[in-house]
Amino acid sequence: MQLFEVMDVVSKPVHVLVISGAEDEDVTQSTAGRILKAAAKFGLKNHLIYTRHAFIADSDIDKKLVTIHNHDGKGKKLTIDCRNTVAFVRGGAVENMAGLGLLRTLEMCGCFTVNSREVMELCRDKLLSAVLFEKKGIPSPRTSFVNGESSIDIALEKIGGKFPAIIKTITGSKGIGVVKVESKDSMVSALQAMWKYDAEVLIQEYIPLGYDVRTLVLDNEVIAVVRRNKVGEDFRTNVSLGAETQSYKLSKEEKEIVLKTSRLVGGYFVGIDHAVSNGQIYVLEANGGPGSAAEYYAAGKKISGDEMMSRVVKYVSDRNNWKPQLVELGLIEPIEVGKLGVLEGKLDTGNGGYNALHATNIDIRDGKVRFQTVDNKILRLPLQESREIHIGSGEVEDRPVVYLDTVFNGIKYKDVPYTLADRSKNKHPVLIGRDFMIKANVKVNLVKNMTLKPEIKEK
Repeated sequence: MQLFEVMDVVSKPVHVLVISGAEDEDVTQSTAGRILKAAAKFGLKNHLIYTRHAFIADSDIDKKLVTIHNHDGKGKKLTIDCRNTVAFVRGGAVENMAGLGLLRTLEMCGCFTVNSREVMELCRDKLLSAVLFEKKGIPSPRTSFVNGESSIDIALEKIGGKFPAIIKTITGSKGIGVVKVESKDSMVSALQAMWKYDAEVLIQEYIPLGYDVRTLVLDNEVIAVVRRNKVGEDFRTNVSLGAETQSYKLSKEEKEIVLKTSRLVGGYFVGIDHAVSNGQIYVLEANGGPGSAAEYYAAGKKISGDEMMSRVVKYVSDRNNWKPQLVELGLIEPIEVGKLGVLEGKLDTGNGGYNALHATNIDIRDGKVRFQTVDNKILRLPLQESREIHIGSGEVEDRPVVYLDTVFNGIKYKDVPYTLADRSKNKHPVLIGRDFMIKANVKVNLVKNMTLKPEIKEK
């Protein structure tokens, strides 16, 4: 029996979850509801998980199974196979430790999350985002944290010392908790009022805007854009506050900055807000759970929120479009190589080349490689190339390279290159190289295998 019955999983339709903290909203009119509606349209199982009630009391991480209790607030429980599940995470889901813990467990068990806990927390924290933007050269309004009256002057100097200025809570959304102040006195008054309710606050330089632009990025591709015009005399442009929308075409520079920002925050599906003032592009924020209330424009054509989320769900429900989450693994891990079954593989961060597979009696002729490998099995495969491998002490070996489908950490990879080498003196028949580790998005935790040896099951 295989450790991960991957082919059985791949043959089943994807299970769609929506993780939400906003139980009091009208689901039928929300982005969460549109995701569920789209999933149902495509014949996919779908469930709404309320973080205020749901909890995970049991999980079988080895088998990637998780049971979510009281997921609907009505006492029902749901058991999912995380290898077969995509979870859309809404912003309200990460506002408390219960939601964060549930999300972390799903990720640990192999669920594909849109977006990950790390991305959601980064996008939610406006100060952390602002610091990251500044550090990485993303043009954005100057921002500073203020935690008491003694810090106001320093913070003002950091943002340029001019008024008007913007005050906002670190974790606000939809324009809530954002105030424009015209003087230092009004700033102090507003800050005192917000601190009274234990708000964490930052101040930001004011950029005069007539509009801003929301760009939706899915898997590093721009899929829709909308211009949001200022609400009357209000300085905010949130659709939830009544902003009117229209079509917008990104310039080459705007698109480059938007995609750079999306990659920087690590989002799979994000909304990047930016504006142009006096010819200067400013990134305003990244949203890890973009809404669908506004009508968007794709290739210049207006599309509804329902259609937008249908396109997103259709794309994400294809496993070939999934990107593995960053996972910590031990030094020794099971890896399924071609038809050889599940083998013990050693992760080697110092190996910058291809994976290596044990092979003896190597015979190359007519563009094929015949070799003997684990359990004395004989394989004959196309020779893809030859590579010079430095084996130490100045010695170099010319090793043949073959391609083998591989299952690792529950995900199937086609045509993974392996160099062939005699590893009979090594304990592990497979050496997993750094390039493949990067592709699989894993890192090594050296203590992970010290107390518990991984269970390796043969077919």
